[in-house]
Amino acid sequence: MMEEEIRLTLGILPSGASLLLLTFTQVKQLCSYWRYSLPLPNEALQSSVFESLSPIEFDDIDSLAAKLRSLAPKSRGDRRDTSRDNKGFCQLVDLQEGSKRGVFENVRLLRQLATKRIPPPPSTPGLGNTIHEPYAQFSVPQNLDKTLLPRIQVAAFAYTLWSVGMGSLDLLDVAWARAEGGMHDLRASRDGGGEQVDFGWNSYKNQSGLIKKTFPRSRVQAQKDPDFGPWLFRKLLGFQMSNYASSSTNYSSSIPDGMS
Repeated sequence: MMEEEIRLTLGILPSGASLLLLTFTQVKQLCSYWRYSLPLPNEALQSSVFESLSPIEFDDIDSLAAKLRSLAPKSRGDRRDTSRDNKGFCQLVDLQEGSKRGVFENVRLLRQLATKRIPPPPSTPGLGNTIHEPYAQFSVPQNLDKTLLPRIQVAAFAYTLWSVGMGSLDLLDVAWARAEGGMHDLRASRDGGGEQVDFGWNSYKNQSGLIKKTFPRSRVQAQKDPDFGPWLFRKLLGFQMSNYASSSTNYSSSIPDGMS
């Protein structure tokens, strides 16, 4: 059992394939311990080639070994990535797969930044030009905790579609909620007590004679299909305008640590 978890970097390529990465600092530590020669600078992978860079933790040797086995190539003579984790991505024609995985990993990264699982830079005066390595490891702007993170808002939107035959779908119900404290507190916002969720449904519809139950603490009821579009538009518009209400901020980028 490790005394503490190992945190490495998961890189998602445009193809959707993933790589397990070490920072150059970690490479130097390993080479020093095993008395290996350092790799050449041009052998390092730059952060710009990835859709996302996010943390991946291992609690013990077995979990790390299992991940390494899943990334090991199955065929040495094949130039494609034949590993268990990435083989499927080499056969895809959807070039958006890497973007989708990258968005997911970037949101997960923001969550860890907001909850300070990735520690923020120290607030000590005079350290403004110091590179904060926990942020640099994932190519995160050094001032993100003071600029973007406090302004992020999170909303949840869910809906249920009902098949009415011949491949046609109809809207059965829809729900919307806003997070209490952005990325830091994902519970539904509270207004005068309990959790507040806007919920609407088509009350005239039923399936096999079943009557749809009323959602707890519902504020929007009996929404008909024709009203749903304007209702959702108002929700999205209000959410967007509340984001624009805060003052604009200039963002600076960090100097990323080389990835090997």
